[in-house]
Amino acid sequence: MSITGAKLRFPLTALICVIGVVALLFPAPSAAQALYGSITGNISDPSGAPVPGARVSVKNLETNIVHSGATNDAGVYVVGDLRPGAYELTITAASFGSVTQTGIVVSANQVTRSDAALKVAGVSETATVREATQALQTDRGDVHSNLTTQQLTDLPITGSTGRNFEGLISGRFPPN
Repeated sequence: MSITGAKLRFPLTALICVIGVVALLFPAPSAAQALYGSITGNISDPSGAPVPGARVSVKNLETNIVHSGATNDAGVYVVGDLRPGAYELTITAASFGSVTQTGIVVSANQVTRSDAALKVAGVSETATVREATQALQTDRGDVHSNLTTQQLTDLPITGSTGRNFEGLISGRFPPN
């Protein structure tokens, strides 16, 4: 009987090892917090028609890193993978004057909308909009807010679990 038991233990051990290796090679996907935001918008001409193929350039005002893109056939552009911060948006198209918008604030995991209407170019025209106001986010249906480091530090310590951020989110501990 001990010989039969030894024969069964070896295949079972091998099977467990194979399952462990497969689990390490193919881990289950996990949801992570997005660290980047994006800017999207519609580009139109003076009559309201979309401007396809317009060049879109987004420059981070703190790092001077430039991201580029173009509008599609519907005049829509999306520039993603932007670090949170202030940006300058420049739009150029053939036969139109360029438009520059500064002070566009991008937050993590948020889509910022910035539409523009291009004017037919004379000799050389440039329109600059400074400190654009924060528009209502209509591109996503989620609701969120950002917490400062001070708000998290000021959370009460509850028992042995430490600071409880869920109390702040649920409204039991309002921020200062």
